[in-house]
Order: sequence, then structure tokens, then C-alpha cells
Amino acid sequence: MRIFFSVSIEMTGEMEALLRRLAGMGRGIRAVREEKLHLTLKFLGEVKADFVPLLEGILDEVVSRHPCFDLILEGMGVFPNERQPRIVWVGVKENAALNALVDDLQTACQGPGFERDQYGFNPHITVARCQAHHSREMKALIEEYESTVFATQRVSTVQLTQSMLEEQPVRYRMMREGALKGREES
Repeated sequence: MRIFFSVSIEMTGEMEALLRRLAGMGRGIRAVREEKLHLTLKFLGEVKADFVPLLEGILDEVVSRHPCFDLILEGMGVFPNERQPRIVWVGVKENAALNALVDDLQTACQGPGFERDQYGFNPHITVARCQAHHSREMKALIEEYESTVFATQRVSTVQLTQSMLEEQPVRYRMMREGALKGREES
């Protein structure tokens, strides 16, 4: 099963408007559905079912050490580049609490044999997938939204999530949710 640690992202009016705009750009662009919006903290890949209890324990242990924090979703971009856009994303403003949480997850996952992400953590919310022939329109959209603040969201939980690729459209299933310190007060 394909598993990752994530934070669910709440829909805001600004985000909804962006998703509608992307969906209206025509063939070759698939906007992400609201229930699939998330921030991936650590992608684990294909994992045997035997490892799930261990990963649930890692989640519980790690989140118990970190306080709730705020995420600012700001700006927009594409991967790999504007000439060949494949993934359209909304950015996450630099955040020390988020970086500490991710670093702790990375370290905790090394014990059972999961490697640290070789490219480092580049926080973003995937909002659409597209084909390269939309590069001109995408460049204009990025310029329009480059300084837009889409949301400020309080993060109080982290999920262990399964991506079910065999189903179309792909579905995500929360396997476990862990509360960050201070969730009760937030």
C-alpha cells in the first residue's frame, strides 16, 4: 500500500476560486477535488501492511512532541517549470514549526529503514495536474496569483494517509490521525 504523512487543507473562497479557474481552462487540466487537498509531510511509498502499526506509533510519538501551528498558503507555481507545467501548486510560507515537525518525522522514519527525502522538504499543495500545452496560460495565472494569500490555517492534527491508486479517481484514506500538543485549546 502507498502511504504518506500529511496535513489536510481546508477549502477557502480564494482556493475554491482558483480551482474553478483551473478547471475552466479546458482539456488537459485536472483540478484537485476539495477532499484531496493536503500537504504531504513525508512520502513513504509502497509499504507492507506489517509496517502500518509501526508507522502509527511513529505518528503518535512525533506529534506528541510538537505544538499546533499556523500555515500560510501563499503564491502559486508549477513543477517542473513554466515551459512544461505538470503539477500546479499553491505554496506554503516558510514555517519553523512545520520544518521541525517534518524533520522529526524524517528522523523517526529512518529507524525502520525509510530514507530521508533526498531533495529536501518543499512544502506545497497540489491543486491541479496539467499537460505542457497550457504553459502560456499557466504563466499568466502564476503571475496573477504570485502574491495571493489563499488561507491561514491552524494545524492541530497530522494524518497517516493511504493513497489508493487502483481506484479511479484515486482516493485517499486516513489510516490514523494524531493530535499536536495544545489541540484541546485551539
